Amino acid sequence: MRWLIFILSLNFVLVHPVKAQDDVEYELFGQWRFVFSHAQDFPLNSLGEANGLNYYVDHLLRAGTKHPVTKNLGFVGEVELFYGQVEGDFDRVGANLREDPRETLQGWDLKKADLRQLWFLWNAPWFHLKIGQMGSHWGLGLLANDGRVQPGRFGFPDQGDLSHRLLLVTRPFSSLGDWLAKMILVGGGGLVYRDENARLRDGDLGGELLLSLFYREKDFDTGIYIAGRIQSDYEDTRLDVVALDVFGSWAPEENMDGPVLAAELAFVTGSTNRIIHLQDIRWHRFQLKTHQNS
Repeated sequence: MRWLIFILSLNFVLVHPVKAQDDVEYELFGQWRFVFSHAQDFPLNSLGEANGLNYYVDHLLRAGTKHPVTKNLGFVGEVELFYGQVEGDFDRVGANLREDPRETLQGWDLKKADLRQLWFLWNAPWFHLKIGQMGSHWGLGLLANDGRVQPGRFGFPDQGDLSHRLLLVTRPFSSLGDWLAKMILVGGGGLVYRDENARLRDGDLGGELLLSLFYREKDFDTGIYIAGRIQSDYEDTRLDVVALDVFGSWAPEENMDGPVLAAELAFVTGSTNRIIHLQDIRWHRFQLKTHQNS
C-alpha cells in the first residue's frame, strides 16, 4: 500500500550573547517550533485497522540563559513554556502505551510549563562541579538524549531526559601531556526527573550512578559511558538496570568537504517485575503477548 507523509515546520533557534554593564558576558538561548504533519492511513494489523492519526499540529517554545555569576561560578536555566498538540487527530490505538499520547490539545496550555534546567557550575583549580537539574545526553542519544536540537540531524527531538545530579568533571591525565591530557573523566549520581522509564512528578523514584571517560576535539569525539539505576515506581514495581555505551564520531575539518561518520553501541542488562495487563490496553481487535523480563 502506498502512503504519504508530509511535514511542514517553522523552527527557530536563538543563541545570543549579551554583555552586561560589568563586562560579564551571558548568553540567551531559546527555541520556537510549529510543525504540521500529515500521513495517509496505513494498516496496523492483518484486519486493516488504522490508527486514524492522519494529521496534527505541534507547538513548542523554550527559553533559557547561561549566566556567569563570578569568574569561577555560573548557572544555566531553561524553561519549557509550551509543548504539545494544538490541532489535529488523536490516538485511537495504544494511546496508554505512549509516554506522550495524543489525547488532548495542550500546546497553548501554560499550566503544562516545566523547568527543564537549573544547574550551577563551579570551576575549581583541578576539577569542575555541576549540581542541579540538567539534561542527560551521551553520544548520538541512543541511551540518553536530552531533547536538544542537534545540528545536521533529521527530525524533531521531543521531551528529553532530565535528572537532578551532582557531577564531578576532571582531567585525570593532565600531567602526562599530549592527547592523554585531553581525556575527561565525569562521575556522579542523582535522581531521575523525567525520561522514558521514570517521572518524578508521578511518584517514580529512580536513583542513578554514572561514570564516563571521553576524548573530544572539534572533529573527533569518542568515549565510554557506564550507568546504573535502581528504580521504584509509584505502582510498587521495580527496575534495576546497568548499561554500557561506547560512542565515536569523526567530521571533516572546518572548511573541508567530506562525510560525517558516527556510531554508538549500547549494552543493557537488568531486571524488572513490570507486567502489562491486557485489560489495561485500549486496543480493539489486537492481541498482545506479554512476559516478564529478567
